Amino acid sequence: MKREMKKPKRVKTHFDVIGEKQFTDQVIALARWHKWRVYHARPALTKAGRWVTAMQGDIGFPDLCMAHAERGLVIFAELKAEGGRLSPKQIDWIDVLGECQNGGPGAGVLVYVWRPSDVDVIETILKG
Repeated sequence: MKREMKKPKRVKTHFDVIGEKQFTDQVIALARWHKWRVYHARPALTKAGRWVTAMQGDIGFPDLCMAHAERGLVIFAELKAEGGRLSPKQIDWIDVLGECQNGGPGAGVLVYVWRPSDVDVIETILKG
């Protein structure tokens, strides 16, 4: 008699309790500590009670754009909670920016999808 294997339960980690906003604030603080210029568009509550992010153009743009003049680098980073998923529009932007990243030596563009469990890697990248 063949026993059916059950899918193992997902083990929660301390990274699971960090929400996307807290994670964003943490990455911005790390970036500023390491002398990066940071841009992040925050959603705002409209009079009608809807949360929206003011933007014009193609939706799905990464959460953070960071620049470091001394290092000649620009980083685009999409931040997701540990279990968060990328939307198709976010994937499109990451793909397009990734093509810029592959523009050859000195392109100076880096593209990432970061999660709270990547915090050590994030700090290493930002520290240079």
